[in-house]
Amino acid sequence: MPQHGVSVTLQGDTMTKLDFNNIVVRHNGRTISIAQHWSRTSEGDFLNAQEIADVGELYHDDYDPIRFDDTIDGLINALQAIKKDIEL
Repeated sequence: MPQHGVSVTLQGDTMTKLDFNNIVVRHNGRTISIAQHWSRTSEGDFLNAQEIADVGELYHDDYDPIRFDDTIDGLINALQAIKKDIEL
């Protein structure tokens, strides 16, 4: 169930548009969120976050999403890491 959202804010003379992309998948009864958030301004695009998280862990004190870079290998490594965490 992919989700896409947009939020626009004005800071001084610069308009910032935030793009939210989120994919939710399930594995071994767990819900996994794959998120990518961008800020788009008149000065260019800036990646804010790319991360994978077990939704069931979001409100735990030790919650720490798995972050990945903007490469296919980074995404694959993050997917393998969350899969390993779930299957322990």
